[in-house]
Amino acid sequence: MGAFAGVGQINYANTAPLIDTNPTRFIGRVSVDYYPIKDLRAGVSYTAAFGDNLGRAELEYQTPIRGLALTAEAAKGDHGYDHLLFGVRYYFGSKKSLRDRQRQDDPPGFMQQVLQGLGLYGAEYNQKGNAYLPSQGVSSGDYGSYGSDIESVWGRFTPPSPTPYPGTPPPTTPGHRDR
Repeated sequence: MGAFAGVGQINYANTAPLIDTNPTRFIGRVSVDYYPIKDLRAGVSYTAAFGDNLGRAELEYQTPIRGLALTAEAAKGDHGYDHLLFGVRYYFGSKKSLRDRQRQDDPPGFMQQVLQGLGLYGAEYNQKGNAYLPSQGVSSGDYGSYGSDIESVWGRFTPPSPTPYPGTPPPTTPGHRDR
């Protein structure tokens, strides 16, 4: 069993409508790992990050080849966030079972929680942005993901104040409209 708790902060370079671009919020995780055999780990966890939730299931099997393990992970979270990962991991060092190696030599780090917290917040950003752009007269065929395509549609309307792109004059494209 494991737990992690802390505070995280994200600082977007520019403001964005409908989402806090400078959040400082709780990040926490609880997890349970079970070893049905000494070289197979099954785990589940729940993460809360920046007000969003994520459930995750993991499997890891250390093969008979010394140090070589196969991994699989599935996760589902708020705002349409999900992922499915498969991988290979190699452990250096003496010959040990997976259970002994993870308990003695390889403590879990917190970087995974940080990255998944950013992914969850990014999914919220995209979902809220995709709801916002049509309200500004931008058709859904003009963009894919709010986070990746906002630059291409931003010039179609007057950005909220303060201007999210300091030093840039207001757009004058044919699709421009005032609020």
